[in-house]
Amino acid sequence: MFLPDTLLFRHYLEELRELLKTQAIRRGRFTLASGQESDLYLDTRCVSLSARGSYLIGWLFHAVLDANAFSPDAVGGMALGAAPLVSAVLSQSAMVGQPIKAGFLVRAQTKAHGTQKVIEGSLAPWMQVMMLEDVVTSGGSLLKALDVLAKNYPNVRPQGILSLVNRSGESALTLQKRFGQPFLSLFSLSDLV
Repeated sequence: MFLPDTLLFRHYLEELRELLKTQAIRRGRFTLASGQESDLYLDTRCVSLSARGSYLIGWLFHAVLDANAFSPDAVGGMALGAAPLVSAVLSQSAMVGQPIKAGFLVRAQTKAHGTQKVIEGSLAPWMQVMMLEDVVTSGGSLLKALDVLAKNYPNVRPQGILSLVNRSGESALTLQKRFGQPFLSLFSLSDLV
């Protein structure tokens, strides 16, 4: 996978970078989802849940899908981090007249009430999907989401993984091998700090 090289894409990418640098970076002592300790936390939801941030993420992610000739039937990922990304991409796909059929979110645990689902949304067993992630550190959340997806929808085929930030320090190729899927991130940690 590759990032498009157009003037508008570069402009929107730079604008999103500035939003992340000014609104999402937190300094202190944090335990990450991976269990690792860090003095830096990326609270990307401060950006993805803002009007401009949501628009930029939806536009940029959709442009990456389009430039790489991906046409997923659904986009999804782990709740909570992927939720605003999924909504942004679905909204952008509708705005440009190429509506993606569905979105889905994988829960950390099966819901204990109501329908008791572990995957929320309108995923169908025949769909091709693109996995979305806000921040990849160790990749544990993505591996869990892919595992839950495979167990519940064995015929669903992921086309790849698109993340907002790769803070792992590993190359896209290394992560692609680990996940067994094409992997691309808009930013690395070094792009932001």
